[in-house]
Amino acid sequence: MTPSTPTCPGFGPPLTTSIGINATWTGVGPLANSTGASDYSCATYTAQSANRGLTNTATANLTLTTVTTPGGTTNTTFPPTQTALNFNHSDVQAHGTVDPGCGPTGFGIGPTPAGHSHFFGLFANGFFGAPPFSFDQVSLVQSSTSFQPAGRPASGAAEDDLNVSLFSGSGCFVIPSSDVVTNGLVSASVQTTIPGPNPPVCAGSFPPFGLNFPMTVSATWTAQGPVMTVHDQNNYHCLGYTQATSTFVQAVGATSTATITMPDYFGNPQTQTLNNGFGNITQVSQRVQANGVLQQSCLIRA
Repeated sequence: MTPSTPTCPGFGPPLTTSIGINATWTGVGPLANSTGASDYSCATYTAQSANRGLTNTATANLTLTTVTTPGGTTNTTFPPTQTALNFNHSDVQAHGTVDPGCGPTGFGIGPTPAGHSHFFGLFANGFFGAPPFSFDQVSLVQSSTSFQPAGRPASGAAEDDLNVSLFSGSGCFVIPSSDVVTNGLVSASVQTTIPGPNPPVCAGSFPPFGLNFPMTVSATWTAQGPVMTVHDQNNYHCLGYTQATSTFVQAVGATSTATITMPDYFGNPQTQTLNNGFGNITQVSQRVQANGVLQQSCLIRA
């Protein structure tokens, strides 16, 4: 390659000298195979995609030749390194025109231990203000997980989280499920009081700031627009390990309202009313069936 050799888009400047590259990649196994199929629909638009991927653990050898003086060269041989060989193929067939109320979505999961797992989540988001200056947000997350590992007891968990983000402060709180009413993709509502001074916060979230307690929140989300549907089916196998993942997602745009009451510095209750919110209601159901033990050699990929 010479200084006149074109560079790849997004990479650095051209070469300043001529170089030669002698490289080999040799697959050593094991070979991992993954397949997937996805169906998307929203209003009159549909799209079907199918993909296949192959990966193989490999060793790589590289010798770099550089020009030092007119007519002189220097060869540098690098030690063999472990890498991977990858092959990916995808086909997409689409029909119709995408409605402005439709949008993309995607969910994925990595290799899991042998057994059956199920995740279900409902997400209701409400943003208040004129985009992109939406300073206030009230969002609900209902989630439940169950896992039946092979040869071990089943486990599961469920939690309802309410995220409140105002110009003055924010926080994410665990609320009683009895304070939440949902009706699929049609509507959702919350009527709850978050106690103080140490309210229960969502797992992995930061402590709340700029909010006072007790804080009462009343919020509604009402579906509006076309329903978007995505169904993904993905399969993976390597050596004796197999995993099948099925994901079903539905989402619809939504209008929202919220009323938030909390004490001010002097302890007097103050109410903030939020109207004309925009957002969405989304449902996700994902099931994973895994069999066998994932070998360490199957994880070494690049």
